[in-house]
Amino acid sequence: MRKFRLGEWLPEPVTPLFADWLLPVLERGTSAALRADLGMPVRTVSTIVNGWYYTSPPPRPDGVPLGRWLLRHPLVLVRLAGLVPFIARPQLATAELDRRTRSWLEDLLPRYRRAVADATPTVASASPAALAAIVETVGGIAGEYLWSTWTVAGSQWKIEAALTRFCRRHLAGLDVDAAVLTAALPGAEPDLPDHAVHSLDWYWPTAGESGRPPAASGQPGPVREGLARRREAEDRCRAALAHRPRQGRRFERLLRLAQRYAVVREQQTRALSLGWPLLRACALRLGEHLTASGAIDRPADVFFCTYAEIGSPPRDLSAAVAERTATWQRQRRLVAPFQIGRPPRLAAGVSARMHGTPGAVGGALVAGQGASPGRATGAVRVILDPADGGRLRPGEVLVTRTTTPAWTPLLAVAGAVVTDIGTLAAHASLVAREFGIPAVVGTGDGTARLRDGQWVVVDGAAGTVTSA
Repeated sequence: MRKFRLGEWLPEPVTPLFADWLLPVLERGTSAALRADLGMPVRTVSTIVNGWYYTSPPPRPDGVPLGRWLLRHPLVLVRLAGLVPFIARPQLATAELDRRTRSWLEDLLPRYRRAVADATPTVASASPAALAAIVETVGGIAGEYLWSTWTVAGSQWKIEAALTRFCRRHLAGLDVDAAVLTAALPGAEPDLPDHAVHSLDWYWPTAGESGRPPAASGQPGPVREGLARRREAEDRCRAALAHRPRQGRRFERLLRLAQRYAVVREQQTRALSLGWPLLRACALRLGEHLTASGAIDRPADVFFCTYAEIGSPPRDLSAAVAERTATWQRQRRLVAPFQIGRPPRLAAGVSARMHGTPGAVGGALVAGQGASPGRATGAVRVILDPADGGRLRPGEVLVTRTTTPAWTPLLAVAGAVVTDIGTLAAHASLVAREFGIPAVVGTGDGTARLRDGQWVVVDGAAGTVTSA
């Protein structure tokens, strides 16, 4: 699957140095955290196809036949039995969810910050070997952090789905769902930290380097309107459940949980890229060493070298860099499939939830998941890189592959947002609710089907984009 987990953070084909070095470092960190968590020798599985990153949801045995290993370590099955309810229904395993949240907040996040803070002052004078050591250390912690986001922040969409199911079953006449009930929450205000990135591929500049405008989190009108809609929806739900105390208590529990983890998800994923200014600085310093030796023409060419090349005796890499850059630019124009092959039985449900409904559905130009309610009419603006955000005019419909915190200023300008990739708990979904604009996510191929200037109607409740 191309848009699952780490794939959500890689909306473009990856560059050679990322694929050859930082990606394996991240995956080793993730696999180490996964093994420590599950207590068994497993690892994540991924591949690169024509430059595009793909991963398979279930982890695989790492070096030994898993069945034989489990026969020798049967107590691990008891541990796994305790994790299955949390993975499947985190809203019913709140003690485990709270433990993991505290572990992220009190241990992993401070450790990540310390590693970045300790290494940053040393980059300017570090030797190539020292720079490589920084990348290995900080990248490894970032890989651990990825696993934490998948288990903690990743629980949010399951909790929201449970709240929406409750509303549809017990509050069917109120037209209320989790998208309304988790909007305009204190602590989840859209922000644009300097370390925000368009992609985890370190080729792309951070928001601080790009000099992008700060997020318009202070838009008073939409924020006030979202807050008013949420409070009004909460009041209507409570009134409708006033004579059903059992359902009322269940609603309050689900509501508190969904609102808490909407904030946690935004805060946790926002901090994922804390190390990227440092990691990019290390790569560019290595590029300066190669430039000084005459191996490449400019430091940024380092991203089109391989790990072996930056550590080998200097030689002229200009032709190889030019060829790889041209190949990467061609790969960017491909419409890469979102899934290759058939999902394993245990991953079939994940695949179905992650993929949108590509193509026309019921007369729609594209369809996906309605992630932020409302209807908006406007001209389409297809943008694949937030650096091209100057093309977006106020009120236009932003159409892109996926969004990360680096896209927040554009969402503040757009009249609606449509993405190829995403779920109800994706960045575009949450920020669209904060800004009070409709969002349709997980369309599959909206960027290929919609064209600049096309007038459309975005229905954020139905999850459709139709001709205006």
